[in-house]
Amino acid sequence: AMTATPDTVASIPESLRLAAAEDPDLEAIVDGEIRLTFAQLDAEVTAFARSAVARGLEPGDRAAVWAPNSARWCIAALGIMAAGGILTPINTRYLGSEAQFALNRARTMMLVTEEGFLGKSYLTMLRETEAPTGDDWGAGVEPAILPGVPYLRTIVDIGSTGDEHATDWDDFIALGESVDPSVIDERIAGLTPDKIADILFTSGTTGYPKGAMVTH
Repeated sequence: AMTATPDTVASIPESLRLAAAEDPDLEAIVDGEIRLTFAQLDAEVTAFARSAVARGLEPGDRAAVWAPNSARWCIAALGIMAAGGILTPINTRYLGSEAQFALNRARTMMLVTEEGFLGKSYLTMLRETEAPTGDDWGAGVEPAILPGVPYLRTIVDIGSTGDEHATDWDDFIALGESVDPSVIDERIAGLTPDKIADILFTSGTTGYPKGAMVTH
C-alpha cells in the first residue's frame, strides 16, 4: 500500500504508483494500437523491474535504452528506475562509437534496444565498433557479451528479432516471475528525491559528450 501524496512523492516510480492509485483507468500511454491506463502501465513497469532484478540489477546500477519512442521505451525506462537503477537514454541518431562511449562512460550493465527499427541494427553498429583502449574501461570485468562494451551483461530486444546476443522482450519479462513483487516495493521505497534518476549525455559539439546526472 502506497501512502504517498502529491506533496510527499519522493521519486518518479512513486509518482507513477500514486497516479495508478488515484486514476487507475485514466489513459497514460497511446502508441498506435497500444493503449495503457495508469494501472496497466504501473503493472507493466513493475513486471519489467522484477526482470531487471532477476538479471542482477542492483540499486544505483546503470541501464540504457537505445530505441525510438514507444510504449515499451516508457515501460523500460520507468522499470529501470523502479528497480532502483539509473536510466541512461541513448540518442537514436548515435553511431556505434558514440553509443559505445556513452555505455562505457556510464558503466552500463543492461541495454534495451529495438533491433531493426527503420532498417537499423543498433547491435551491429556496436559489434562493428572497435574495443576502446585506455581509461581502464572494462579492466577486471569478466568477458563481455560484446567486446566493445565490457560492462554490459544483458541486452533486451524490444523488436524481438531473435538476435544471438539479445533476449526477446517477452522472454525477458518472463524472467521476473521468480522475483517477489515486494522487492520492487522495497526498491521504490529506497529512492529519495536527491538520488540520481538519469544520466543524460550532452550533444558533445565541442568534444566528447558529458553525462549530466539528474536527480528524481
